[in-house]
Formats: sequence, structure tokens, C-alpha cells
Amino acid sequence: MKNYFCHTYFFKYLFFLLIGLTFSTGAHALHIIGGEMTYEFLGYDAVTNQNQYRFVMTVYRDCDSGGGQLDNPANIAVYKGDVFNNVLETSFNVPRQGITNVQPVIPPCADVSAVSNACVQEGLYAFTLSLPVLVDTSYFIVYQRCCRTSQIVNITNPQNLGATYMVELTAAAQALGNSSPTFNNYPPTFICNGFDLDFDHSATDVDGDSLVYEFCNPFHGGGQGNGSGCNTPTPNPPCPPPFSLVNYSGSYTAAQPMGGDPIISIDPQTGLLYGTPNFLGQFVVGICVKEYRNGVLLSTVLRDFQFNVVDCTPTVIANIFAEDILGPQEFLVERCGQTVITILNSSPQTPALESWRWEFDLGNGDTAVTEAWHATFPIPDYGEYYGWLYLNQNLNCPDSAYIHLIAYPGVVADYTYEWDICTEGPVQITDESVSGASGGIDSWRYVISPIADTLYEPNPEIMLPYHGVFFTQYTVIDADGCRSTVYDTITWTPHPPPTLPVVDQQILCLPDSAVFGGWNGQDLSGVDTYWNFGDGSFSNETSPSHQYPGEGTWTVSLAINTPYDCFVTDTFENIVQTFFAPATDFTYSPDALSNLNNTVYFESETDGQPFQWLWDFGDGFQSTHPTPLHTFQDTGYIPVTLIVDDINGCSDTLTQVLDLVPTLQLYIPNIFAPESTDQLGNDRFQVLGIIPGYKDFRMSIWSRWGDLVFQSKDPGTAWDGRSIKTGEMAERGVYIYQVQIIGPRGEEYQYEGSVTLF
Repeated sequence: MKNYFCHTYFFKYLFFLLIGLTFSTGAHALHIIGGEMTYEFLGYDAVTNQNQYRFVMTVYRDCDSGGGQLDNPANIAVYKGDVFNNVLETSFNVPRQGITNVQPVIPPCADVSAVSNACVQEGLYAFTLSLPVLVDTSYFIVYQRCCRTSQIVNITNPQNLGATYMVELTAAAQALGNSSPTFNNYPPTFICNGFDLDFDHSATDVDGDSLVYEFCNPFHGGGQGNGSGCNTPTPNPPCPPPFSLVNYSGSYTAAQPMGGDPIISIDPQTGLLYGTPNFLGQFVVGICVKEYRNGVLLSTVLRDFQFNVVDCTPTVIANIFAEDILGPQEFLVERCGQTVITILNSSPQTPALESWRWEFDLGNGDTAVTEAWHATFPIPDYGEYYGWLYLNQNLNCPDSAYIHLIAYPGVVADYTYEWDICTEGPVQITDESVSGASGGIDSWRYVISPIADTLYEPNPEIMLPYHGVFFTQYTVIDADGCRSTVYDTITWTPHPPPTLPVVDQQILCLPDSAVFGGWNGQDLSGVDTYWNFGDGSFSNETSPSHQYPGEGTWTVSLAINTPYDCFVTDTFENIVQTFFAPATDFTYSPDALSNLNNTVYFESETDGQPFQWLWDFGDGFQSTHPTPLHTFQDTGYIPVTLIVDDINGCSDTLTQVLDLVPTLQLYIPNIFAPESTDQLGNDRFQVLGIIPGYKDFRMSIWSRWGDLVFQSKDPGTAWDGRSIKTGEMAERGVYIYQVQIIGPRGEEYQYEGSVTLF
């Protein structure tokens, strides 16, 4: 049992104790030796579009350094943006929740007496934040503190370098309601020079995401300056990214922070630290665990700490990978749903280790024994078993580990879902998980993305925001603590039927047809419609028209069926009324009409029960009298329309065209006296009378010698007796005239005669 503390129990007390420290003379020296920050997603508030998180930060310092104490409170800043372009969202102080002095236990079989009095202080800070969900930018939650010990061998100017502990909430992590991974074990305080390192530095992610491990460069933060800027011991607020990196010295790099032969490395898939250190001293190491979901990087957690490489004598330590530690060299191993058990041996393979042996009591006098490095053996049934790992049994520096094995029946996560394809309703999720635990299943957790909804009940009902495919991560934990996760999808594509049209009341005058429809542009592709018009007639058209056979009141019904068998019906009671329209006619007199006989008497002759008449005489005048009298002011073909409405609101229209024949009545004088109106009463010569609607007019006057003395195309223009050639008054005498007229319908009129000028 004695070697348990060297490799396992000691991990629980964390980090690196300083060897032979000589402290910086700066007044602000803190001699921090490590720290990290993680976060947990607590929930999403759809009203405020905010995620709530709980952040936990742990900071370690050398409690014998004589420098500044662990901050109380700690200055925290939140920046929004990206690494190179961000703004301060908020800053605040977080009180220290606890401080613990950790006195290391010196491992047996190891020569580390020089550090027997060294100790570490552990400070714990926890706080919650509600942050609006960002679509394409990150939050950076930052804490900075100076300084490190001057004895560090792998970085330059360590006494003036501080540390930055931070997490980045990426846009993808915010959208999915992600929680960061947390490391399972504390790193070893002491590493023996020249001995193989084999340490499980893995992490656990509550969301079941893929984790990748790597060495990475720790961040610098703070300094030895005065005031409140970035170069002060406790910047307030902490400074934004991008953060300065600590500079490695000599051949050391962030990817190879300790050297070694073989070189100290980390397995990217398991987080196993391995290699053999070959140089004494204190080493700053950064280990990052990156979290991926479906190939997308969600978060990176950086642990910044120091390793202390010391001289050790050959040491044998019995150690295994276990779920819990029950006491010194007592391990609890739990397996779910397995009847063939594998337990991994994590004992350091030092030169002093010569043999190993596993023994398990299977009950009924049966024992499983193996001398393989890792133990694999069947068990007869689920239950509790006990065993031992013996190292160097009956040899020098022996060690052993007591193992309590509990094999649970396990749990298998599964679920089904259903929804009504004919409605935009909720999706019902039903838990179909199976557990062998007597207490059944204790907790359920559905994570639905990309909407970042998390549900914590076995049979939740959820209203999805849009049609499509949603990715699910379903995790159940039974009463035995067994966990099972299944990744699947929910495809939600409802196809509700179109909204039934609003059918308005229709009053029809036969033979008018009723028109049905009013779908308001809805997509009716593949939809079957069934109209029943109430008179024994049917139609499958989407927007039909229908002519009813006679007068009556009709009830119409409609049924539709979609390609997904969504059936909807409606009935429209007494929605259509039909009446026979009146038959309209009218007479007029006289029959022969002209501009000289243009007053017409009209009389309506309409069947049915007319109660309203509207006459349109085609010349801008109307009348509502059943027998009007109208005088036309123009000639030609004039349409006269009669509209008659009956008591049912039905109407009929009739138009007849009247022919008002244009008739010419002309008077052409045969004498005029231009300069003596008192004698004859006229001093002009022109055509007088009625010339309605003429198309062309020409008048020419010649002397008796054949000279043209006057000409006009306007019947309103008279000859005043002057010659058109000289402008002088013509001589007295007889003149010949010729008048040509084209009537309104193209008929030609020609008049010739003589006129005497006095």
C-alpha cells in the first residue's frame, strides 16, 4: 500500500511544489504555479435570448513564497469579438470561495526529502453569467495575475511573467448550449528524473463531444509595473486578447516543454502523458484539450502548471485507471453492461518494477488470475467483485492495490418521436431506453441542435421553429450511474392542408354562374378538391363556377384531401340564392328620325317585376322614368341602352341603335349689296341654312368673264364683294357661284347659280 501516494493520491492535491525557491525581490511577487478556467452551460432563456453559464477558476501559488496572496476578490473581464478585434463587454470582481493549504506527501521509494516542507495554496473562484447569444462572434472571460518563480528553467525571465487564465465562448458553443470539458486528474507534483512518465491527463465532457489533447503555449499576463495597466500585477480590468505568450528558452518549445529521452509527449486521443525526463528543475507546461462536435471546434481549455523533476530512487507504485479512490491504494472500478472486464494498469514502469500479478475473487471459490500488464477476465454475472494488483510480490519494494469491482447491467439509450403530419404542431419524443438498474433511469438529457435546446424529461414535447432535420444527442443515466448516449436526428416536415377558402354569400340572377375559390394564393399542388353544389352537381376543380338550374336557395359543401391524406371539410349553409332575371325590351316613336325630327318617345316593355329603370341615351343624358321623352341634339347612329332592375336585384340590359338621319336645308341668296345694307338688308354673300355634321365644304365665285373672285372651305365665311386677287371691290353685276358639300355619311351635294352684286 505504501507507494499509492507517489502516483495517485498525490495527484488529488495538485501541482508543483517549488524546490529550493529564491524569491523575486519585487513587492508584487505572487509566485503563481498554475491554474485553469472551465464553464458549465446552465440553460437558455428564449425570452431574453441569453445563455446562463457557471464558470469555475482554480489558481495555485507557492504558500511559502512570501509574495502576494491569492486575490480576494479576483478581477474578471468579459470581451466580445474575435482574438484581434474585440470590445470590453463587462468587468467585475469575484470573491474567493475558498483557499486550501495543500501539504504534499513524500512518496516512499523516492528521494525527495529536499522538498518535504514545501506547500501549495489552492484558491477557488466560481461565478455565473447570463450572456446574450452571439451569432458569429465569441466571448472571452479573462483573469490575469503576476508572477511566476525565478527558478523555472524552460522559460525566459520567469520572475517577471504572469499568467492569463481564460475561456473562449465561441459562437458554435453558444448556439449548441455547450459545456467545456474538465480534466479528470491533477498532474503529478513530482516527476522522477530518468523514470518513465505514464500519467492519465484525460478530461471528461458532459456533452459527449470528441476531445483532442496537445501541448500548447501558456499565456503571459500582468507584470511588475505600477498602476492599473496591463503590466501591473493584477490588471483591472484584465487586458483583452490577443494575449502575449510565455517565451521558452533554449531548445524548449510549447510543443516540447520538458525535453526528455524519449521526449515527454501527450497522446492526442487519450490525453496520456508519457516519456522519460532527463533534466532536473521546474518546467512550465501548457496542456490544451480541444472539444469538437461534428467536426466543429467548440472550445479549448488550457491548463497552465509546473512540473518538478527531482532525483528519485527506484520506486514501485501499484496504480490503475479507476472511477474513484476509496482510500490509500483502494480503488473503485465500475463497469456498465460488460461481462468481460478489462482493467488498465497505470503503474509506473520503473527499473525496480520486476513482476505484476492480478487476482480476482469471482465467488463460489473461483478466482481469475492473470500476469498480463492489463487484466482482462470474464465474470459470471453482474454484481460486486474484489481483487488485487500485486507488484514485486515477494521481491524488494513491493506494492499492491486493492480493487473493488462493481459490474452493473448497464443502460441503452433510445427514443422514438412522432408528430401529426397534417398540423404545424409539436413533436412528441418518447423515451425507449432500457436499463438493468433496479431503480431504473434517473436522468434524461436531450440536446437538439442547431437550435441549442436542452430537455431534461423522458418524454418531452417540443415545438420546432422550422421544417427540416435536427441533430439530437440523447443521454440517459440510470440509478447505478451508468450512462448511455445515442446520436440521431429528428426530421420534422409537416404538410398541413391548405386553409379552406371563405365562401361569400352569392345572390345570382340566372343564367349567371356562381363562382367558388378564394384560396389566397395557396399552393394546391397534389390537393384533391370535392365541391358539392347542393343541386346534385359536383366538381373536382379547385375554383369552379356553376350554373344552377332554377330559382332557389342552395347549400354548398367542400372537402379537400392532400397527398398525405390530410382530409378537411366544410359546409356553407344557404350560401347561394338564384332568381330568374327580367326580360327587357323597349319601343320608341317616331320611327323615322332626323335632325328635323329629333324628339323621341320611349316606352319600356319588361317582363317580371321591374322597379327601377335607367335609360342611357348615348349623348350624355340619362333618365329613370319608365316612359321618357328625349330630344337628340346630334345626328348619326346613336345607341340607346335600357337597364331594368327587378325586386330581386336582378337586371337585364337592352341596347338599340337609333338612326338620326342628317338632313340639309340650305338657302343661297341671289343678290347682295356689300356697301348699301339699307337697300337690301344684306351686305354679305354666304350659304345659309342647316349643314349638320358635314365632312367637306367648298364655295367658289367667278365673274362673267371667268375670273375667280372668291373661294372658301368654311360655310361660316361670307364673300364681302372684294376680289381675292386685288382686294378691291368687284364691279356691279352678275357672278356665278358653285357650292360643293360632302355630307356626314359621305353623300355629295352640288349647287350652282348666280348672284347679283349691287
